[in-house]
Amino acid sequence: MELQGKIVLVTGASSGIGKAIAIAFAQKRAQVFVHYGKNKVGGQETLREVEKFSSGRLCQADLMDPGECSASFNWRYRSDDDELSG
Repeated sequence: MELQGKIVLVTGASSGIGKAIAIAFAQKRAQVFVHYGKNKVGGQETLREVEKFSSGRLCQADLMDPGECSASFNWRYRSDDDELSG
């Protein structure tokens, strides 16, 4: 199943299962938003892997914070560091 033209947000994508899921979506050609909470380096590593197969963006949010959870649905592009933030 190709996912080209689809956008996915993978939470916890800086390591482990989240990282594997993000890469799997990219292999299916989805655009992947790579979320990380605190592990920016891990998020950047995942993004590099994602970009071998498709396009992606890095996004940060503390999903334990209700305010940031609400903001996570209103991502905006920050051109200064190529990240998305809530």
